[in-house]
Amino acid sequence: MNIGYSATVNFAIISLTVNCDFDLEELITSCSGLLCSAAARALKDRNRAYEAELESIMGR
Repeated sequence: MNIGYSATVNFAIISLTVNCDFDLEELITSCSGLLCSAAARALKDRNRAYEAELESIMGR
């Protein structure tokens, strides 16, 4: 779940560009705030439901 972004800031004669990417799932599951905890639970439940659906399709 990598997210990439690019930001550019232009001044009169100077331009600064930053490119970066981060793993959204790792970010959500590693933070400890209340909102992050709820998001991490939802993300893990979504992954479990997705895996169960795949196993059902594959006949396991």
